[in-house]
Amino acid sequence: MRSAGLKIEMGFAIPSVIFLLIPVCAVRLSAAQSNPHERPTTATKNCTAGGCHTDVTGFPVLHGPLKAGGCAGCHSYRDTAKHLFQRTREGSNLCLFCHKLETGTFAHQPMKEKTCTECHDPHGGETSKRLRAKTIQALCEKCHAKTIRGKMKHTPVAEGGCLSCHPPHYSSQPKLLRQEPRKVCLDCHVVFADRLARSKSVHKPMEKGCLECHSPHASNQPKLLGKPVRDLCFSCHDEIRLTVEHAKIQHGALAEMRECLNCHDPHTTPYARLLRNDTRSVCLKCHDKEITTSKGKIRDMSKVIADGKTLHGPITINDCSECHQIHGGDRLDLLRKEYPSGFYSSFREENYALCFSCHDPRLALATQTTKFTGFRNGDMNLHSVHVNQESKGRTCRACHEIHSINGERSIRDSVPFGDWMFRTGYTKTATGGSCTPGCHQHFSYDRRNPVQYEKGEADPRVVGIGKSQGEKRE
Repeated sequence: MRSAGLKIEMGFAIPSVIFLLIPVCAVRLSAAQSNPHERPTTATKNCTAGGCHTDVTGFPVLHGPLKAGGCAGCHSYRDTAKHLFQRTREGSNLCLFCHKLETGTFAHQPMKEKTCTECHDPHGGETSKRLRAKTIQALCEKCHAKTIRGKMKHTPVAEGGCLSCHPPHYSSQPKLLRQEPRKVCLDCHVVFADRLARSKSVHKPMEKGCLECHSPHASNQPKLLGKPVRDLCFSCHDEIRLTVEHAKIQHGALAEMRECLNCHDPHTTPYARLLRNDTRSVCLKCHDKEITTSKGKIRDMSKVIADGKTLHGPITINDCSECHQIHGGDRLDLLRKEYPSGFYSSFREENYALCFSCHDPRLALATQTTKFTGFRNGDMNLHSVHVNQESKGRTCRACHEIHSINGERSIRDSVPFGDWMFRTGYTKTATGGSCTPGCHQHFSYDRRNPVQYEKGEADPRVVGIGKSQGEKRE
C-alpha cells in the first residue's frame, strides 16, 4: 500500500460506510515519522493521533472507511506489541468485499494479478475513483505508453477518453473492449454506420472489424492506418502486388496522391470491386485531360467520349477494364490482351486477341461469308481482304475508332498515318457503302448486288485477289 508515512504490509482498502461502528485501530509507523522505540505497544484510539499517518488524510476525496475512521475494516493487528498489521482479506478480495464489479471473460491485467492498488490509492485521491494519476489518460500511459505513440492520435485517446472504448476491469470482448470491435467504432462513426447499412459492397476486413487496417490508438499514418496505404492493401492483395511489382508499364493512379484509394473506397460502396464510382467515371476522374507519359501522350478521354455518338461496347456499360488492365501490365496502353499498335500488321489470330475476346474471329478469317460481317461485297468478306494479309494487313485501328466517334460502326472520319491525317471518305448505303481513303482509290461495295471490280484496277490486297491466310468460305 502506498503511503508516505506508512510501512504497511498490505495493499487494499474498502470504500464503504459499513465500518462506521468498527473500533479505530492503530497502524505501524515508519521510521521517517517516529522512532521505532516510540511505536505504540497497545491499540490506540486513533491512527492519526500524535501526528501519525496524517498523510493519508490529506486527499481532496477520502476512501469511505478512512473518512469514517474505519481503518480496522481493512487492517487488523498481527502483533500488537510490535505494532504490525495485516490485511483483513487477501488480494483483491479485500476490495471486492464491498465493490461489486462487472464480470467478463477478459480481465484487465491488474485484476488478473489481484492488485487493485496499481490503479487506485486505497486511502484517497483527486476524484471519487481515487486514481493514482491526475487523469485516466495519465494513469493508462503508465503501462500503455507504447500503445499510444504516434503522430496521429485517435480522438478519444487524445482527449483521455480511454473508458469510452474500454471498461477498466472486465469485459466479454478481447482487448477489454466494451463490445464487439466494429460496434465500438460505429457507435461514434454514425455517418459511416449508415453508409455501411445501405451498401451492397463491403470490404472483407470490415467483417472482422476496423482493427484489421486501423490502429485504435495512434499511428504515424493518416487515418490511423497500420501501414502506408499501398503496403496495407498489398498485405492482403498479394496477386495485385505481384502484378504491380512486375509490370513493365505502371498505372500512374497507383503511385500518385492517395494510391489505391484514388479508385477504391476502403470500406463500403454501391459499386463492384469497391470502386468509388462506375469504372468509366473513376477512370475519367484522371483522364479528363491530356496526359504526357514517357511513351507519349494520352488523349483527353472525357472529350473523346463526349464528342462521339457511337460508343465502343465496353464504354456503353461503363467498364474500361474490359480492355484495360487497371493496376499495371506489359502492353501498350495497359491493354489486357494483344492488339496491334500500328497501322499495318501481318495477320495472326493471336495478334487480335483483345478484339476477338468479344468479336468472332471469323470476321477476319472467313474470306467469304454472308453472316459474319456486313462489310462485304456480295459474299466477299472485305474485313478479311483488309486484315488477313501476310504483310501490310490493315489493323482494326486503321479504320475504326476504339472509344467513341460520330460515324456508323465506329468508322473514322480521318485516320492517322505517320504525321499525316487522311480522310476515309466513307459513305454508307442501305445495302453497302463506299470509301475513298488515302491508301487506295474509290471503291464501293454492295451486299445484294455485288460491285464488279475490273481486273487490275486496284491493289489486289484491297480487292481480295492477293494471298490471305486461312482462305475459306463460311
